Amino acid sequence: MENNVHSFNGQQPAMPDPSALTQAAMMRMARSLHADGHVHEAMETYCQLIERYPDTEAARVAMLGLVDLAQYCEEQGMPHIALQIYGKLEELR
Repeated sequence: MENNVHSFNGQQPAMPDPSALTQAAMMRMARSLHADGHVHEAMETYCQLIERYPDTEAARVAMLGLVDLAQYCEEQGMPHIALQIYGKLEELR
């Protein structure tokens, strides 16, 4: 048995999809920003995901993230930001 972890029956492993990697990284970033209370940055990151990758699961999840973010803003006494987010959702559909 060969000890080389890069050898898979003589075939090279498939290259990861850069788009999928970027979407996952942006989603992690948006969620982290949201969790840390960086509302505007989280909103911008979610919106970029939706605009760049409109017909993907990442865009669908980002839209739900925006709704969660708007609800968070309402709960934190920032209804004006929640309204901005809802307006942005309407623009993005």
